[in-house]
Amino acid sequence: MSVHVEATPPGRWATFRVRLRRPPWPALLSVLGLAVAAAVVMAHVADLHTLGATFRDLRPWSLALALLLQAMTYVITGLVWQRALPPRSGPSLMDLASIAVSKMLADQLVPVLGLGGMMWVAHGLHRRGVPRAAAAFAILVGLAGFYLAYGIALLAMLLELIPRPGGAPRGGCRRRGCPSS
Repeated sequence: MSVHVEATPPGRWATFRVRLRRPPWPALLSVLGLAVAAAVVMAHVADLHTLGATFRDLRPWSLALALLLQAMTYVITGLVWQRALPPRSGPSLMDLASIAVSKMLADQLVPVLGLGGMMWVAHGLHRRGVPRAAAAFAILVGLAGFYLAYGIALLAMLLELIPRPGGAPRGGCRRRGCPSS
């Protein structure tokens, strides 16, 4: 921001007019940002058409099932935390599920190895009367369960890659020209 000062001619009362001039670069950056956003949207128009086709072909029961399963992840996370907390010292299951939803949002907004979400959980549990040590223990139990689930999924994927005696992977070959087994 630049400042421009004008003084009155000699013999008159001394008055000063100050005009603040804003530099043009914030407006230019805004225009550039809008242009980049428009370019990204234009580049992904085909993806938007594919998404629209997917929603058109979607069965209502499959969407309801997906929403139910997504909601269950938060409820189960709340159950894990509830089991890790001392008996009758923590918030209700619905409070814990809402903390789990806010943890997910914090992890999406501040993607720093999930630390933002963990801090949010610790703060939310402490605000609801849980001692800090118990909140930290609940977070560690949740993390252990998270990594255990990923380890089991990794093991299942690695087992799936072990070739069968005929040479094809366990899942079978789904491409043309694959040797039949």
